[in-house]
Amino acid sequence: MKPEKESTVIRLRGRNQFTLPDNIASELKLKEGDFLQVSVVEGGCLRMMPVRLVPVVGTPEAEEVVRRAKEDLQAGRVEVFDSTEALAERILKKKGGASRAATVRRKEALLED
Repeated sequence: MKPEKESTVIRLRGRNQFTLPDNIASELKLKEGDFLQVSVVEGGCLRMMPVRLVPVVGTPEAEEVVRRAKEDLQAGRVEVFDSTEALAERILKKKGGASRAATVRRKEALLED
């Protein structure tokens, strides 16, 4: 795990709610309505990861995803990959540069799922 960039103290309010500081939400490109996976990890620390939920087939959200995908296909906004490794490399490259060691670790994590 990477060392933390900065630390902020937040207060737990009623019904176990808290506000995620703007600088953290901004860095993670989070917006209202996004989902976070929350778990307790070693040492009693909290781990929060942004997640994207797949819409249920037949819902308006799913139909919108399909419509956008068809639009992308028709416009030629697609990439074909020869392997999962090539796909993982493209995803990591798109997320932004990192050291070679960090890229290898992230790639291995992507391929484990």
